[in-house]
Amino acid sequence: SAGTYDYNNVASSILVISKTWVGGATGDWSNAANWSPAPPTPIDTIDIDGFVTVTMDVPFTLSTGSLTLSNLARLEVQDIFTHTGGNTIIVNTGTFLDVYDTLDNTGQINVFGTLNIFPGATIANTNNIVVDGTGFMINKGKITSASGISLTNGGKFWNINVGLITNAVTIFNDGTFNIDATSSFFNNATLIMHQASALTNGGSVSNIGSGAISNDGTMTNNGGFTSLGGATFNTLCNGTFTDLGTFTGTLPTQLSCIFNFEANSGPLSAPSDVAVNSAGDIYAVDRGNNRIVVYDPTGNFLTTITQGSSATALSSPFSIAIDSSDNIYVVDSG
Repeated sequence: SAGTYDYNNVASSILVISKTWVGGATGDWSNAANWSPAPPTPIDTIDIDGFVTVTMDVPFTLSTGSLTLSNLARLEVQDIFTHTGGNTIIVNTGTFLDVYDTLDNTGQINVFGTLNIFPGATIANTNNIVVDGTGFMINKGKITSASGISLTNGGKFWNINVGLITNAVTIFNDGTFNIDATSSFFNNATLIMHQASALTNGGSVSNIGSGAISNDGTMTNNGGFTSLGGATFNTLCNGTFTDLGTFTGTLPTQLSCIFNFEANSGPLSAPSDVAVNSAGDIYAVDRGNNRIVVYDPTGNFLTTITQGSSATALSSPFSIAIDSSDNIYVVDSG
């Protein structure tokens, strides 16, 4: 019968059953009448097939089961979707997985259709996302990846700014990011490569406009790499960039590891990003101390910034960009 169903509270001894969407062209995940033979549980094989839009309006955990979108189906994640275990989400050609809230992925996601991360949404990836063939991933929110992102067989990934806030769209990479010879990555937002992360490009990388890449890991270009049009590309003190392909634009600036700390500066705590203004001054995001620390081009301390233009104190800032007029844009957690 119609109504809600607590599908997360199901004993693990229940057999895996195929659950199929039988609702109308639009409908809520939580409505039991939209599923046959019953609402999905964390261990089921879930099929959404046809020209329908399903809204995941409640939290859901997919543990040992699987989810497949087929034939123009669209799933809108409007709550917390936790994907665990060794199971797979398959976004087939012509289908859409739209994330408006949170997708916590510790399983496998295969994208042959479109994966959209909307403004304010987050994907936390600790296993593997593969954008394959006709697949297209568009990030307008935030991605934190501690494992693998792979673009293969022509797969495309756009990391793009929207709205008025420069570089509010961010990828934090602590894992691997592989782009094969037929695939491409377009960036006019922020990509932060942390220590121990790696990006290998065999295809095409375009960093343009308001794009900002901060690399403290390992980047290897075996294909085509473009950084133009006001975009910034910095290699931090632990980072390396090896160009074995074709690079167009200005090669990344290697920033010094050595800073001359004064008594009123002190050491950085969990630094997360860096930017350079037109004079060459270095702006380091000191996330753990809720501030931006500014150094001259040789690493001598100049000043600290602890609040924005509205006199609001910075709260765990994590990203920074400086435009051609030396306006400073900071993204924090406040």
